[in-house]
Amino acid sequence: GLDLRVVLVMTGVSGVSGVAFGFLPAVRASRAPAPVSGTRATATVGRQRLLTSLAVAQIGLSTLLVVGAGLFTRSFSNVMGVEHGYETEGLATFQLAIDWDRYPGWDQFAEFFERSRERLAAVPGVTAVEYVSAPPLSAGWTGWSHVVGRAQVEPGERPTSMMRSVTPGYLSLAGIDLVTGRAFTAGDDRTAPGVAIVNLAFAERVFGGPDAALGQVLQKPQFWGAEYPDEHRIVGVVTDSRAAGLDRENPTMLFLPFEQAPVGNNMMLVRTDRALADVAPEFRAAMQQVDPLLPLRGVQTQAQRFEASIADRRFAMQLSAAFGLVAYLLSAIGLYGVVAFGVAERRRELGLKRALGATDRVLVGEVLGRSFRVGVTGVAAGTMGAIGATGLV
Repeated sequence: GLDLRVVLVMTGVSGVSGVAFGFLPAVRASRAPAPVSGTRATATVGRQRLLTSLAVAQIGLSTLLVVGAGLFTRSFSNVMGVEHGYETEGLATFQLAIDWDRYPGWDQFAEFFERSRERLAAVPGVTAVEYVSAPPLSAGWTGWSHVVGRAQVEPGERPTSMMRSVTPGYLSLAGIDLVTGRAFTAGDDRTAPGVAIVNLAFAERVFGGPDAALGQVLQKPQFWGAEYPDEHRIVGVVTDSRAAGLDRENPTMLFLPFEQAPVGNNMMLVRTDRALADVAPEFRAAMQQVDPLLPLRGVQTQAQRFEASIADRRFAMQLSAAFGLVAYLLSAIGLYGVVAFGVAERRRELGLKRALGATDRVLVGEVLGRSFRVGVTGVAAGTMGAIGATGLV
């Protein structure tokens, strides 16, 4: 909703602007000479009303822009304050653009993957290398999993989850903590019974809690090949993470051992104590030794990945703030022009009042009061518009 503090600040700014930009015309009005006999004493009322209406509209639109900038800023701050559930310090990611025609079977791919891990681990400064089928903040692989022992549901009513194929050390390296149960091990290979790990959101929504999820069996999706286990028993529950985006709720997630579900976009997560600019060429050189035709895509740090995910929101915030400030500056200049023109039109009238005994304080107060009312009226109109548009931001 609309922040009352923003409205109060804008009202104060408008009042100060009205007084500040009406002060000089008011001083000039207090020095107006007495009118010459027979001259017109009053300005055209219709023209004054038109100019005042234009000033009010300009201030109202400026207020709308400034309030919008405030809402964008608050929304951005809320997103920045979200606990995303991932480790970012000292982590680099990149995608292996694999030509699957060159690795048609599991044995060929497994050999390629192990050689890749060995070469990357040999790069100076690298302390860990793990695999994940899709990086954070991406939809990746989404599917449904039927709970063995429960009644089958219609395809349109089946709950879907984000699925990740990972190597045993990925969850720990990514900063996703184990809540209960166990992590994957090297023994969770193709010859072992199928296992799975789910996040808290999955455990709570499907089973009512993490303890109830342990030991439950999930049936593999139909599109998996026959060489993979038909069923996966849940052996662990991990903390939630904003895998779909910082501005989205924690999705239900299902993690499967890499050797039991080697699918996905083939992202590598590497821990290194060196700067990315220094180590990235060595990553490429290491992979060239494994496969000279293999390009690396999206080489960046984990922190850069998260920063890129909010770049559009940050730009919208900065742009709206710039528009709002420029609009308020222009409206202040416009208010000055309207007040000055009004004083010029009423010069004879104000001079007559002075001749009749009005003091300088009275004349200045009359002009400043009018400019203040114009400013506050404009803010009030802009605030009403902002209230109506709040739901759009």
